[in-house]
Amino acid sequence: MSEPRVRISPPQYTLWRQLAYTFGADPEIYVCPPTEKCEITTIEIGVRGNRAPSVAGVLKKFYDFGGIKVRILVVDEEGKMVLAPDETEPDFSVSQMIETALYANPYFYQLVAVPKVDEAGMSITAMFYPKAIQFWNDDISDLFGFAHFVAQDAFAEVMRREYREGSTLNFTTIAPRTFL
Repeated sequence: MSEPRVRISPPQYTLWRQLAYTFGADPEIYVCPPTEKCEITTIEIGVRGNRAPSVAGVLKKFYDFGGIKVRILVVDEEGKMVLAPDETEPDFSVSQMIETALYANPYFYQLVAVPKVDEAGMSITAMFYPKAIQFWNDDISDLFGFAHFVAQDAFAEVMRREYREGSTLNFTTIAPRTFL
């Protein structure tokens, strides 16, 4: 009789699933499984249409999980690497970039931006629907091995919070309409 084994998904696979179930929920975005080369894991995110630079601009680029290095690479429809927009351009708008990256995502509700009082930049809040994101992840705390996130928390783990010109991104959930 064999003993049951406890397994835990490696962190790069947890990240891959988070990206697949957040940004990958957008019909124009697909998330490829992780590949490893030279001790660096790459997760490629493909974007159809012209939104690829915005998606590249809002995602965190690198992760270090205790020596496991992961990079996020955004590619266009032809498989070519896409760079984030230049944040130093005079007509660049952080709010517009975030809105463009998220507008077709079924979890995203809206963006609210207000100027910071004593600092440069904007205080931007991305608002998400009150939905749960659940995916299998070898989670030993769950009977079936699933990981569970509120949408805002899952997006907060994969998106940048600070931008060059002083703007910051916050995350929230809109209030459900349970008492209508």
